[in-house]
Order: sequence, then structure tokens, then C-alpha cells
Amino acid sequence: MKVTGFVGSPRKNGNTAALVFKVLEGAEKAGAETELVYLCDYDFKDCQGCMHCKSSDSCRLEDGMQELYDKIRFSDAIVFGTPVYFSQMSGLMKNFIDRMYALIDREYNSRIDAGIKYSVVMTQGNPNRAAFRDITKTFDFAMHFFEGVNSGWVVAGGLAKPKDVLEQEDILDEAFETGIKLAGQNNSEETGI
Repeated sequence: MKVTGFVGSPRKNGNTAALVFKVLEGAEKAGAETELVYLCDYDFKDCQGCMHCKSSDSCRLEDGMQELYDKIRFSDAIVFGTPVYFSQMSGLMKNFIDRMYALIDREYNSRIDAGIKYSVVMTQGNPNRAAFRDITKTFDFAMHFFEGVNSGWVVAGGLAKPKDVLEQEDILDEAFETGIKLAGQNNSEETGI
């Protein structure tokens, strides 16, 4: 099993990266091969809405997203990690999700293996972990095209500084357990918020 974590924060040593790393540690404990990917290391443009991907089997934009498509294709499970910026997922993560549109065909069938498992990590300053719950709908809606199986959400709140999450042992434990579940064989759909 291959689990790939995509970090949608520009802070490589921040809270989002730390939590995605913890999910991947749990997945490794369950026997998975893991990879941590920082989206900020890839130069990719916004979706142009040209619909080329519906008349062809690929996106017409030749940029860093081509390598990211392969990372998705060769993963059995993925972790989306995003900080909450101005009550939404980061722009970097939203662009990544938008560009995943090329992975479905004209009839909205998946171009990757159906049933990919996924988890989402969100970090935020607001201490109310449910404050931005609506963000989860974007991930769930996008992943339904791939018949994605939600293996859980990890939301850390009350974060003011880049390493604050390291002081929240309960959240770190939740992230680790989410990784174990993500790499496991059970495909039951559930959420953590």
C-alpha cells in the first residue's frame, strides 16, 4: 500500500506539515510505504477551464501538476493537508483540487482506480474545531468522482504559532490513528468531526 500526503501550506515546518507527517507515521506503522509532498515545491497553474481534459486523457498544461498526477495515480490512499486561511482551504490546495478535474473523463468517470482512500488534515487558529466544517464538503465532493473512501478528518484548532500543534498530544494521537486506519484494509466511510 502506498500513502501519499499532500501538504497545501507554504510552511514546510508548520502545523499542517507536522500533522500530515504524523498521519504518514501511522500509515507506516500499519505497513504502508509513504511519501510526503509539499505542493509549494511544484510550479503549477490554475485550471484554465478549457475542457481539454474532457476531449483528451490529460490536462493541456505542461507544468508541475503532471508529476503530481502520477503521484495520485500510483497511490492507494492520499492525505490532503491544508491550513485554514480566511475561513477556507489554502489557495494552493484549492488549485490542486481544481486541477484534479483532469483525472475524470467527459462522463465524469474516474481515470484513476476507483475507491482510493483519503483523509484530510486541517489546521486553524480558531479553537472551535467545527468552525470551518463546510471546507470538508469540497474534499468529499471532489473525491466522490473517484469513489473515494473517507478514512477520517483531523482538525487542529487554537494554533497561533508554527509548532503549536506539537503541544496537542490528543490531536497528534488522532492523526497517528488516522494513518493506521488509512493504511488498513477496512474501507468503512466515516469522518472525524
